[in-house]
Amino acid sequence: MPLSISSLALFVGLAQPASPRVALDWQAPEGCPDAAAVGQSVETLSGVQVVASADEAALRAEAAVSRTEAGFALALTLRTNGTTQVRALEATDCAVIARAAALVVTVALDPVEVATRMPEPEPEPELEPEPAPAPAPAPDLEPEPEPEPKAEPDPEPALVRRRRPLELGVGASVGVAGRA
Repeated sequence: MPLSISSLALFVGLAQPASPRVALDWQAPEGCPDAAAVGQSVETLSGVQVVASADEAALRAEAAVSRTEAGFALALTLRTNGTTQVRALEATDCAVIARAAALVVTVALDPVEVATRMPEPEPEPELEPEPAPAPAPAPDLEPEPEPEPKAEPDPEPALVRRRRPLELGVGASVGVAGRA
């Protein structure tokens, strides 16, 4: 039975490449998250399946957590396509080391994919501009008219004594005087 072009296209379309897988070797002291918990974190962050066999994996992650005076230290070795990367992390809490390891493994798989799924940072609030100073009042072009002076009332007439001019006169008198 000959293959038609449409059936060949359907067959090729179904042959998707296998999704990448991660092999995780997690060694941590008692009280730290176990390999299953860290593997689940990698799967949640990346969407990539964590497998036990390194032969099936595109990325092999070997993690060794140890106790230190300050808390915990992680030595993480990542191997993919002939490339080896080593990371060293320290934290006071082993759960923080486990989450950091899952994040580093996820970013090693596909950093661009991780960046596209990250939420955009919140924009910084814009500072409100300082209010402009109040404009100076415009100078009056015409000066205000001077108030009219209040009319002062007429002063009370002062009592003025008028003196009559002294009349002097010369007089003569005529009279009859008797002798007796």
